[in-house]
Amino acid sequence: MGFGTLLAFIVLLFAVNQYSYSTIKGSMARTATVNDLYDSNLAIAGVNKNYVTSRDPQAMNAYRELQGRIAAMIDSVVPEDLQGDRQVWEKFVSQQQHYFKTHAETLEKTAGAGALEQLDAQQKLLLDDLNVVLAGEMDRLAAGLDRNNLIFSLVALLAAIAGMLVMRAISRSITRPLAEALAGIEASGRGDMTTAFKERYHRDDVGALLTGLKSTAINVSQMLGQIRSGAGSVASAASQIAAGNQDLSSRTEEQASALEQTASALGQLTATVENTADNARQVQRLVAEGGGIMQRNTAMMQKTTEQVQGIHQSAQKMSEIINVIEAIAFQTNILALNAAVEAARAGEQGKGFAVVAGEVRSLAQKSATAAKDIKALIDASVTQAGTGRQLIEQTGAVIREMVGNAGDVERLINDIARAAHEQSDGIRQINQAIGQIDTTTQQNAALVEESASAAHAMSAQAAVMAELVGEFKLRERSGDADAGRSAGPGAGRKPELKRPQPALIAAKTGGGDENWSSF
Repeated sequence: MGFGTLLAFIVLLFAVNQYSYSTIKGSMARTATVNDLYDSNLAIAGVNKNYVTSRDPQAMNAYRELQGRIAAMIDSVVPEDLQGDRQVWEKFVSQQQHYFKTHAETLEKTAGAGALEQLDAQQKLLLDDLNVVLAGEMDRLAAGLDRNNLIFSLVALLAAIAGMLVMRAISRSITRPLAEALAGIEASGRGDMTTAFKERYHRDDVGALLTGLKSTAINVSQMLGQIRSGAGSVASAASQIAAGNQDLSSRTEEQASALEQTASALGQLTATVENTADNARQVQRLVAEGGGIMQRNTAMMQKTTEQVQGIHQSAQKMSEIINVIEAIAFQTNILALNAAVEAARAGEQGKGFAVVAGEVRSLAQKSATAAKDIKALIDASVTQAGTGRQLIEQTGAVIREMVGNAGDVERLINDIARAAHEQSDGIRQINQAIGQIDTTTQQNAALVEESASAAHAMSAQAAVMAELVGEFKLRERSGDADAGRSAGPGAGRKPELKRPQPALIAAKTGGGDENWSSF
């Protein structure tokens, strides 16, 4: 901030200097222009005299050149920049233009000396106006210089005062924080971690140093407090571990005995499962054989169905043949009847033929009767054969269903046999695991004794650590919390150590099952 103030004053000085330079530059340019106008009008007076005396055309050329130059200089002047002399300037411009308009006419109509007197009188008025404008411009230039010098002096004085104040503030901002940091470091060296710090510091190098020192002091104080609390917790936990190890040792022996009994029971269970697996394999073999028998029965039933179907078809053909025989007997009976009628008409000559016709008719009637009886028997056989075929087909369907059920039973038996085999393998693996657990339990018993001795040693070390940390003077709880909030993102508080729960000692009063689950 201090260097920024000095830089602002330097920029202000530069701005004042630039403004003064531009003001003076404009005023000097206008002064030079007025001087050139004055000299040009004097030169016109000399040209006029030369022309009146010699009538030299070159003099008129010089006059026109001076006229153009004067016109250009008038156009370059801004009337608003002349401030109080603006009206005098406008009067000069008007008279100058009138002079240029009447110059040639004056030289032609008026005799030599009279023309020079008229032109000189007009030029005298022009030169007087230019003198007034020039005097005013010089006054403004002198006033501007005085004003700029005053402003520059005031700004330089303010810059000097501000510089001294800034230097003093910078010196104090460096020395005070350094003294505070030195005091905090000395107090920390004495073991006093309760040094008070400000809530915030400046964002400079010294402020960063103090912020880091504050964060360090707060974090170290918190860490030492946690170490003090952790030392007590470690001592308590060590005693609990020692007591728990003693209890664990007795429970480990009980577990070893229980593991032996478990191993024996698992051995018996393994034998039973293996026997069950063997039985399952035998049932699987028998079911497979039964399935083959059912398949053969199904094939035989299929063939029987085909044979009954053939018998049924043969019976139908025989029924058709009997129908033909019945038709033949009926026709024979009609022929015999016709023959008897013809024999009766023949009289005595036809008696023998009538006797033959009667016998044929009798035979035809007997044949028809026999055919009807045979037909009735064949119809009954066809009906029974159809019924038998239906029964055989139903029997075949039942046998096929039995075959399907036998397949399902075989699959189930296979699954049972595979599961029994897997159970046998699993129980064998459990036996191996129990053996490993038994070995591990014996190793744990040895580790328990080593843990007990380590717990006693840790308890002694925790007491020494608590005694060392007790030499430090730490912050209060509320102070730590406030300091941790003010330390900002860089403080980074560490989590507090949790006091271990006496689970092992509490579990000591339980039974064997509870000891096993806590182990």
